[in-house]
Amino acid sequence: MTSTFITRNINKNGSFYKILIHQDFEVNGLSFIEFKTVQISTFPTSDWIFFYSKNGIRFFFEQVQQLSLNIEDFDCKWATIGQASAAYLNNFGMKVDFIGTGEPHSTSKAFLKLAKNQQVLFPRASNSKKSIQNILGNQIQAIDLVIYENYLIENIEKRNENLLVFTSPMNAQAYFNTFQLDDYQHVIAIGQTTAK
Repeated sequence: MTSTFITRNINKNGSFYKILIHQDFEVNGLSFIEFKTVQISTFPTSDWIFFYSKNGIRFFFEQVQQLSLNIEDFDCKWATIGQASAAYLNNFGMKVDFIGTGEPHSTSKAFLKLAKNQQVLFPRASNSKKSIQNILGNQIQAIDLVIYENYLIENIEKRNENLLVFTSPMNAQAYFNTFQLDDYQHVIAIGQTTAK
């Protein structure tokens, strides 16, 4: 049995957990990041709403609900950086008009073909790398909207599992700022940005 740690709070009823257990993995999980809503009073109008993550989607729709807004009144197209966030956005009943590759450069190139010179709203975390916005620069009219804070948890514990899976750059930063990899440990990064 391979002992595995993933930087995500594990749902033992979820398919991800069940698949790993079925493949003889012992799975532990905990995010090294905490999240907090940044309250907003309105959403700017835009041609597109582009999400970097599932958390961005979750905090966006929580605020839509808190502000008692009707999602049908958002006269725009919907975009995500990758497949996982697109699947999550579908859970809210939204048709995703653009799905990126999960990698910022190829996603930016493909998205620009559809959104050049258009207004694109980016609901994001306070510590977002803003990769798409930075790559596209003034080729789009980016509207920046911080809707949640993400910060590193202090005093995390060293992990002894054989396999460490990092789900975001911040989770990797939180761990490797304090600990080094042991010789018997292997690392998997979810996404090229996390790998870097």
